Amino acid sequence: MKPIEKDFEKSEIVVENLHYNNQKDRKKIEIILKKEQKGFCAYTEEQITVGYEVHIEHFNPTLKGTAADSYENWFLVSAEWNLKKGTRNADKLWEKHQPILHPTDSSLSTRLVYFDGYYFYHAEDTEAKNLIDFLHLNDQYLVAYRQKYIKSLKELVDLGVDIKKHLQRNPIAIQFPSAIAAEFNIQL
Repeated sequence: MKPIEKDFEKSEIVVENLHYNNQKDRKKIEIILKKEQKGFCAYTEEQITVGYEVHIEHFNPTLKGTAADSYENWFLVSAEWNLKKGTRNADKLWEKHQPILHPTDSSLSTRLVYFDGYYFYHAEDTEAKNLIDFLHLNDQYLVAYRQKYIKSLKELVDLGVDIKKHLQRNPIAIQFPSAIAAEFNIQL
């Protein structure tokens, strides 16, 4: 899984001083986060398309509604994954998963290793384990969807399709960029 890049100096959210607690700012924040995340859910890496319900998610739920809640804590995610992460007992779930790796951590891609639909971590890496568990990255349905998607791309390769060119020409067909990078050794 690739870390989510946040540019604290150039983000329109920071430059325009947008706040989640200001109802008028929320749609702007959503649009900017979608652009910054290159159109993908920060957690599942599914492409955000028409009809895909999203939420502005507060990674650390204990900060929501406080002065400390800010751009660093906000991610655009699938509404389903936001709800799966939990709104009830959010503080207890957060505490249960400490210490946790932050989605912007530059070491994320080496600490969460993708293989055959699943994310793995080194045995001693509690922070990575907690992130996988907290975000339900190995949810059985998400894993099955990743596996089916990669299988469909492999079938195209078997037919002689240059998968990198195919996806570059058809960006709407891109799902799970980290899985694509791991399976086909290509960056999009």
